[in-house]
Amino acid sequence: MSLVRNILALNLALVLVSCRGNLTTTTAVASTATAVLSPAWTTLATATVAPTYMAGCTMISSATAPTEPSFYPAVNDSDWTLGPVNAAMTIIEYGDFQCQYCAQLAPILEQLRADYPADLRLIYRHFPQASLHDKALLAVQAAQAAGMQGRFWQMNALLYARQVEWVVLPVDKYKDWLVSQAAGLGLEPKLFASDLVSQENATFAEQAWKDGLQLGLESTPALVINGEYQHTLVSYSSLATAIKLFKLRERQFMGCPPVVIDPLKQYTARLHLAKGDIAIRLFPEYAPLAVNSFVFLARQGWFDGITFHSVVPGIGAQTGDPSGTGLGGPGYAFVNETTPGLSFDKPGLVGMANAGPDSNGSQFFITLAPQPELSSSHTLFGEVISGMDVVASLTPRNSLQDPNLPPGDVIMSVTIEER
Repeated sequence: MSLVRNILALNLALVLVSCRGNLTTTTAVASTATAVLSPAWTTLATATVAPTYMAGCTMISSATAPTEPSFYPAVNDSDWTLGPVNAAMTIIEYGDFQCQYCAQLAPILEQLRADYPADLRLIYRHFPQASLHDKALLAVQAAQAAGMQGRFWQMNALLYARQVEWVVLPVDKYKDWLVSQAAGLGLEPKLFASDLVSQENATFAEQAWKDGLQLGLESTPALVINGEYQHTLVSYSSLATAIKLFKLRERQFMGCPPVVIDPLKQYTARLHLAKGDIAIRLFPEYAPLAVNSFVFLARQGWFDGITFHSVVPGIGAQTGDPSGTGLGGPGYAFVNETTPGLSFDKPGLVGMANAGPDSNGSQFFITLAPQPELSSSHTLFGEVISGMDVVASLTPRNSLQDPNLPPGDVIMSVTIEER
């Protein structure tokens, strides 16, 4: 399963809606998000066995570009684009100005661009469904005519924002309406009126329809995210999550960690927060892989500046994901390490979060109450020796249930003490 599909499957507000012939489908998709100490890792790519470094580790990194070329045309000079070329996520939208669901998507994309200006690139391509919408082709001509005067995106926004106003007009009245809007967009009205009905733009609109059909598009809005076609209209939260996870690729590792600890030595990790420090005695004698990974990541600055993304009072607190989504990891995974007789039987125990056997990454949790049922399925690799008052005071939140929560408590840095 791809990164984008994983994100959409976990989204809490996913709605399947599209302009497709005369059929409108609205299907609620049940959430698969889990509680704080349950699996919170998403596999980002097909796992391959790491040839070297830490034993019991496999690579699931999404840091490399897809090996298969996209079926959809690459972004080119003829496209209407917004955002930096090197953005973490590129959305190509095939849209129809007369489609109501495209109009619903427009403010979502606008808000995403405002919130993630450096990380999102938006490409707009026309797919006017002329067999369904009587003014779809003319709307394309209007946008192209505005674009000839450097006002494509202004016309794009206008057409969607005021769709309910013009969609009920006859075609001839719609032409008059379009011309009446020209001056307000900074267009030269006479030139716009001429370009609106030019053969060049009429031919362009017809070809855009044919091109979409040839690509196999059946509905709008059709989104191609980083080269992969999506069949759904998604919420702000799921697209924001996708941006954060694609952004995380820049930090993920291309290989499993080297061995950086001595199992015979003692290690203490100090998590520095604004509320105070949390000191954790690590257990290399019981969980050398987990401790080795944790020490490696801490020394690489992986945990610096990240949030406790999920805190449930009386249960536990979870962190370790720089994306803050509860779905990110370092690009590798390693096997579980469980020890008979070693149990999550009290508050202050530190364990690896996972999404099933042998899927440990960088996310970890601290118990706020006994959780013995986790002992057979989660690696226990440390214990809080001071700072439980800090753990108990962490801000309650759950990014999987509500990604729009205010900022939680941030780990400023982690210091590893070895003796």
